[in-house]
Amino acid sequence: MQKPDVSTFEIAEAVAAALNGMELPLVADARAQVEAAPDYDLPELAKMKIPVVPSSLELGARDRVNMENTVKIDIGIFKRIKSEDEIRELVKLEEQIAGAFYRRRLAEIPAAMCIGAAVDPLYDSDLLRERRQFTGVIRLEFEL
Repeated sequence: MQKPDVSTFEIAEAVAAALNGMELPLVADARAQVEAAPDYDLPELAKMKIPVVPSSLELGARDRVNMENTVKIDIGIFKRIKSEDEIRELVKLEEQIAGAFYRRRLAEIPAAMCIGAAVDPLYDSDLLRERRQFTGVIRLEFEL
C-alpha cells in the first residue's frame, strides 16, 4: 500500500491549523505557528507563544506490503506567569490540547491519525522557579 507523500513539516502545519481553529481558553490572543527552532526572550513571553515543531520521523513496515510511518510533533506552551494560579490553567490547557488530538485524524491530512498524546513533564519547574516562565510541551504521535 502506497503511503501519502507528506512531509513532517506539512503535518506540523496541519496541526497548527487545527489548533488555530479550536476554541480553547487562554489562547484567544495566541496563534500556533510552525517553527523549526523556537527561541524566545522573556519579554516576548508576556503574550503566550505556541510553537509547533516537527520532532521525529520513523519509517517502518507493517508487513511485506504495507508501510507504517510515525511522525512526532511537539506543541510548546510558553508564557511568563504572574501568579501560581496560572500554572493550573496552563496545565489544563495542555490536557485539553492533548485530548483534542488523541485518536483523531487531521482535517487537512486525513491519512494522519493521532495514535498518541503525551505531556511529560507537565512543565519545566526549573524555568518556572528561575524565570517565572511556564514551558510545557505536548508530544503528538501520528501514524500514516
